[in-house]
Amino acid sequence: MKSRCYGSKRPDYPRYGGRGISVCERWMSFDNFLADMGERPVGTTIDRIDSNGKLRAWETADGQHGNSKNVIVATIAG
Repeated sequence: MKSRCYGSKRPDYPRYGGRGISVCERWMSFDNFLADMGERPVGTTIDRIDSNGKLRAWETADGQHGNSKNVIVATIAG
């Protein structure tokens, strides 16, 4: 999480830190992160609720795919 936001040499940095995505100051301490988020549930990783906002939720891979910037939502009128 922190390396995506602050590791400018990482290949995925432009999609996170390069876009201004950051980690709140409180979570720079792992103890604070753990106190706020709890243990990671099996099958989940950290995700943003808002794709332009701070990282802040546990989510499955399927759920993260739905939060991707390149997802197109279509509504079929019936």
